[in-house]
Amino acid sequence: MKRAFFLAIVLLAIGPQGCRKHDPSPADVAAPMPLVRDDATDLLFTWVNDEGAFMATEKVDAVPPSARDVVRVASPAVRDPDPATVFVVDLRVRRPDGTYAVTTMGRASFDRMAVERRKSKVPAASEPGAAEGEGDGAVIYGASWCGPCHQAEAWFKGAGVPYVEHDIEEEAGARDEMQRVLERSGRRSGSIPVIAWRGKVFVGFDGAALEALRRSKP
Repeated sequence: MKRAFFLAIVLLAIGPQGCRKHDPSPADVAAPMPLVRDDATDLLFTWVNDEGAFMATEKVDAVPPSARDVVRVASPAVRDPDPATVFVVDLRVRRPDGTYAVTTMGRASFDRMAVERRKSKVPAASEPGAAEGEGDGAVIYGASWCGPCHQAEAWFKGAGVPYVEHDIEEEAGARDEMQRVLERSGRRSGSIPVIAWRGKVFVGFDGAALEALRRSKP
C-alpha cells in the first residue's frame, strides 16, 4: 500500500510524458520559392540583354540562351524575401522533375550586371583628352542609384553617340577623375551626372542643352 502511494506521488511530480507535436519555429521552415517550369504562366522573368538593358517576359522559352544563367523571377504568389533580395533562376539546366533551380541574389548585384554589360559594349575612352570628352564620344560620371544619370545614358544611346559611363562609387579613381574634369572647366564641385562631351562639361542632365550641342556640330 505504501509502495503504491509512493509511486502515485512520483508520477504526479513528474507529470504527463506524452508525445507532443513540435510546432516549427520560423527558422525551421524553409522560405517558399517560386516554382519554375517550362509551362509556367504566372511568373515574370527579367534578364539583361547584350546591350545591358533589362528585358522581361512571361515565358521561359522567350529568354535567350545567352542570358539564361541568371534570370530574375517574380511570382504573384511568393514575395521577394526582402526589399534588398530577389529570386533568380538558372534556366540552363532543367531538373529531372521538370523544374529549374531557384535561389536568391542581392538586388544591387543583379542591377550591377546591367551596368557591367553596358560598359563592355561601349568603346573605351583611350584617346588623348577622352576624359574631357574632347572627341565625339561622351564621358558620363554618375552612380547606379542616380536617375538623371540613367536619363543621360538613354539620351546618348538614342542619339547614336558613343559614351563611356564611370560609376564614381564603384570604380577606383573615377571620383578623382571627375573632380579634375570639373576643375579644368572652372568648377570645384557639382551634382551628378557630370557629362564631358565635345570639349564642354555639363553638370546634371539637360537634354535640351545636349541636343543644342549635337546640332551645332555635324
